[in-house]
Amino acid sequence: MEPIRTPHEATLDIIREVAERHGVPEALVRSRCKDRKTLAAKREAIRRVKEERGLSSVKIGEIFRINHTSVLYALGTTKRSQEKAARAAAERDRRRRERSERLPPQQDVAP
Repeated sequence: MEPIRTPHEATLDIIREVAERHGVPEALVRSRCKDRKTLAAKREAIRRVKEERGLSSVKIGEIFRINHTSVLYALGTTKRSQEKAARAAAERDRRRRERSERLPPQQDVAP
């Protein structure tokens, strides 16, 4: 029979998994380190903890040793990044369509 996991252990498992995938030590994900790689891992871990565990921003802040408003910012940044990427993709598609409409149809040339 498997031992019962506490909610805190489940949260730490999420952080550990994200840290491993990003190649960042778990301690750095929960620290104040602000290099790009660590911040990406921290944002993903915060998002996953919020989605999977349903914890409040105050509780997540305690786990990551940051202010709850920083948690809200991290969650918003992730969403904004996704929206920005979607807008950029839509703009690329629009430009491609315009370009293809402007090109004259190709004609077969006999040798």
